[in-house]
Amino acid sequence: MTAKNETGSGNHAGSAGGNHAGSAGGSYAGSAGGNYVQKVREDTNRVMADLKGQNERLRVMVAALESDRSRLQTEKIRLQEQLMNVREDLAQRMDQHSTLVRRLSDVQRENESVAGRFVEIETQNTNLANLYVAGYQLHGSLDRQQVLGAIKEIIINLIGSEDFAIFERHGDDRLRVVDWFDEPPAMFHEVVFGEGIIGQVAASGEAFVSNGEHGRSVGITACVPLQVDGRVTGAIAIFRLLPQKQDALEALDEELLGLLASQAGIALYCTSLHEQVLAGSQPEVWSIGEAGAGDR
Repeated sequence: MTAKNETGSGNHAGSAGGNHAGSAGGSYAGSAGGNYVQKVREDTNRVMADLKGQNERLRVMVAALESDRSRLQTEKIRLQEQLMNVREDLAQRMDQHSTLVRRLSDVQRENESVAGRFVEIETQNTNLANLYVAGYQLHGSLDRQQVLGAIKEIIINLIGSEDFAIFERHGDDRLRVVDWFDEPPAMFHEVVFGEGIIGQVAASGEAFVSNGEHGRSVGITACVPLQVDGRVTGAIAIFRLLPQKQDALEALDEELLGLLASQAGIALYCTSLHEQVLAGSQPEVWSIGEAGAGDR
């Protein structure tokens, strides 16, 4: 009896202890699980709130970027339009520049042409002045030596030679030296018509001009006949030119030679008539056209 009671008491104690332990363990486990879920919910809500805040900020940023993109697009269009306008203006200005350059070139060419014509006119005026001075010198006196001096001055100062000789007709078929600057060769002191260059000029009445190397080779640069009414009364032979002339006669030089050919002979003829009048003798006068080809 006593043993059975003890056994019963043990069972009661075990049952009570087991029940108490199970109840306590279940309550603790349930409390811990609830706290974890709560914590997860709170963390989730906090993350969601953060994500919502970031999303809102990103939405604001996107809106700002869209606004900036629209503004930049508008600015880009405006700049493109300005660039097109600038290009069009540049093209117009380039066209205007090209037009101005062409006009400037035309004006420059015109100025060069005018300057060239001005130089030509100045040269012609100078030539005319020289010819006038030469003609005045030839006919400014009836003194033979003064006329010969004028001829020499024209040859030296205007044509440019210090090696020449002046011939006059002696008889029917020859020329004789009457004046010179440098001593002419002995072979030229007297020249027969038709012999050599000087004689051929006297016989034909046509001038001889040979510039450069050919003139040096023949020893005569130029030779012109002196004529009165078509009759050869003398000749002027230029053997060499001054160094600065480079052995070449210019257009003015040839005009001066032509002037001497026509006027120097008349001037010398007038001095001869004047001397004959002063001497009291009957002057020899030729009428125009008296001398024929054979009389030359």
